[in-house]
Amino acid sequence: MSVELPNGWAVKTIGELVTTTMGQSPPSAAVNEAGEGLPFIQGNAEFGDRFPEPRLFASNCPKIVEAGDILLSVRAPVGEVNVAPQRLCIGRGLAGLRPKNGDNDYLFFALGGLASEFARLSQGSTFDAINGKDLRSICLPLPPLAEQRRIAEVLRSVDGSIAANEAVSTQARTAFQAALRDLLGRQANSWKTTCLGDLAAFVNGRGFKPHEWSSEGLPIIRIQNLNGGKEFNYYSGEFNPKILVMPGDLLFAWSGSRGTSFGPHIWQGPKGVLNYHTWKVVPKEPKDRDFLYFALQHLTKKIENEAHGASALVHMQKAYVVNYEVDLPPPGEREAIANTLNDLLKAATFADRALSDLKEMKRHLLLELLSGRVDAHGQSHCL
Repeated sequence: MSVELPNGWAVKTIGELVTTTMGQSPPSAAVNEAGEGLPFIQGNAEFGDRFPEPRLFASNCPKIVEAGDILLSVRAPVGEVNVAPQRLCIGRGLAGLRPKNGDNDYLFFALGGLASEFARLSQGSTFDAINGKDLRSICLPLPPLAEQRRIAEVLRSVDGSIAANEAVSTQARTAFQAALRDLLGRQANSWKTTCLGDLAAFVNGRGFKPHEWSSEGLPIIRIQNLNGGKEFNYYSGEFNPKILVMPGDLLFAWSGSRGTSFGPHIWQGPKGVLNYHTWKVVPKEPKDRDFLYFALQHLTKKIENEAHGASALVHMQKAYVVNYEVDLPPPGEREAIANTLNDLLKAATFADRALSDLKEMKRHLLLELLSGRVDAHGQSHCL
């Protein structure tokens, strides 16, 4: 390692620090769901934030790890870590690491900070993987035991804060989804049934060809930009003004990935022109924009389930959407519903951003602590 470490620190290979058990798949006949044998984990699919949740068992276990051993994913995605909550049978997608001496949690966090090194070593194979020899050759900074424990204490504290923020974020999202379902999934006597096409015009974007792209002009708004992608192609030619998109416009991606791009979006980016596979939704009554956004969001899951396409990618025909029947409350009630949902959505978005910021802070702090640039003793009282 090229980083200059504090006095008393050393650089050791993983092979010097731990006893390594490379996983091996048990015979297929031994794998079961009936609870026979030890809990079995093939790879990182069952990983949680810290501990895995095994779904299978194995009555014949070639490779076993003990409670407290560190589980490292050695197949894509390489480098993810968990801790064995009990004696486990591990498959070939995992390695078990047991410290020879030193602090278990320090090693757990230190391995979690090696994403770039694992990515480098796993390149070149048919699929990303790392073998035992390469794994044991990886170097780690090793502070004195007391400092290892202080670093682990600081990072455990951060993880506690992340867990608390995740709970808040989950609660906020759950509250929003429940309100969305309750407020829009009912029909009062004063509500009437109408078609989406009676509430708004659905204007399709244009298919811009590569030879029309430019380094200047208006950004071309594509599917990937709807979820915050910042890379744009540009267009400087003539276009139908109907596909001009302004900040705050309501868009609907009618072809995209389930749960991410597919569905309604309020455009938060710059003024631009709309690419194909997305509709600009123009409400007949401009003040209905937010209600229409939430109504479309409420219907998106049903639309996804009914849409044509593979399990991951779906698309929706315009004729289906404009003729889709919705229950419409009176104008004043529409506004009240939209305001309530907007408040809940803002709270959920704020919680998500706070959680994201905290995770980024941990990533930065981890690098600083493991390099010795930040003294863990000075951090513990701040968290």
